[in-house]
Amino acid sequence: MSSSNIINDCEKLLIHIKKCCNAMDIDGFGDAGVIGYFIRLPFKKIHRRHFAKIQLYTTEIIEYIKVNKIDIKIESFEEFQNSSIIYDPKQISILGYAQYEYRTKYLEDLKNKTKELIKIIESNEENK
Repeated sequence: MSSSNIINDCEKLLIHIKKCCNAMDIDGFGDAGVIGYFIRLPFKKIHRRHFAKIQLYTTEIIEYIKVNKIDIKIESFEEFQNSSIIYDPKQISILGYAQYEYRTKYLEDLKNKTKELIKIIESNEENK
């Protein structure tokens, strides 16, 4: 993959991060009852769609970093599901907020590292 393609992927990733964060801010990952759930449902879908794109671009960028031996570490986000565990409503609410905080922190870190990667690639292009 060429450096111009990876820069385009980085820029697309930054756009999806921004859109995902905006949808997450509106959604809030909180418990607002049945009516609140249906009001926020479109934002949950928007968030999931953008997060899937983020994971796709992140995978490609991580591969580019490995192939070109760039000294930056970008991690992928993994969530585990276990349907055998039963939670009460209070625990679900707490887990929802924790998930929101972890995703927000991950996206902020990914945004900063993506911007750093773009600078590294551009400086390498100038040095050629």
